[in-house]
Amino acid sequence: MKIWLFALCGFLTFIIFGLLVQSYLDQSADFLNRELTGVEPDIQSLNWDQALPKLDSFAKAWKKTKPFWAVLTNHNEMDLIEEALIRTNQAISSKSYPDALINLRVLRNFIKHIPDKERFSIVNIF
Repeated sequence: MKIWLFALCGFLTFIIFGLLVQSYLDQSADFLNRELTGVEPDIQSLNWDQALPKLDSFAKAWKKTKPFWAVLTNHNEMDLIEEALIRTNQAISSKSYPDALINLRVLRNFIKHIPDKERFSIVNIF
C-alpha cells in the first residue's frame, strides 16, 4: 500500500511541477512579447531613436529570463533568440526598415515558439 501512495505522490508532484513550469514559460513569453510590442510601431513610423531604447529594455528583460529558460528548454532555441536580437539591434542601429521589421518578427516568433514547443501535448510527444 505504501508503494502505491509514494508512486501516486511522485506522479502528482511531477504533474504539478510540469504545470508550474509551463505556466512560467507562458507568462515570461507573454511579458517578453509585450516588451517587443512597442518596438514595431516605432520601426514602422521610422522612429529609430525610440525603437532602440525599447529594444534595449527587452534585452534587459531577456537577460533576466534567460538563465531560467536555460534550465527548462533547448539551448539551440535560445541561441536563435540571441541571434535574432543581435540582428534586430543592428538593423535598427543602421536604420534598415525591412531588416529591422523582419528580424523583429522573427524574434517575436522564437519567443512565442518556446512555450509551445515545451508544452505537454501529443504533437510534442511523437
